[in-house]
Amino acid sequence: MALKALSAAGVRTVDLAGFDGYTPYDLNFYDGKMAYSFVREKAKTLNDQVRTFLRNRQDLPKIVFLTKSHYEEQA
Repeated sequence: MALKALSAAGVRTVDLAGFDGYTPYDLNFYDGKMAYSFVREKAKTLNDQVRTFLRNRQDLPKIVFLTKSHYEEQA
C-alpha cells in the first residue's frame, strides 16, 4: 500500500482526494468496465475494513480527506 511506503519515507501527513470508497448505489468507477461484480454487494464490508485498517495503523501518516470519503470515521 502506498501509505506504508510514504510512512517508511518519513511522510507524516497525506492529503487524499478521490479516495471515496465503495457504494452499493452507483458506479464505483468512472469506467463501469473496471468494476468487480462483487463490489456492490460487499460495499459496506469493504469500507468498514479499510476504515478499521486506517484507524488501527498508528504507523501510517495522518490522513486528511480533501473530498468526501466512506473511509472517514463515522460521527
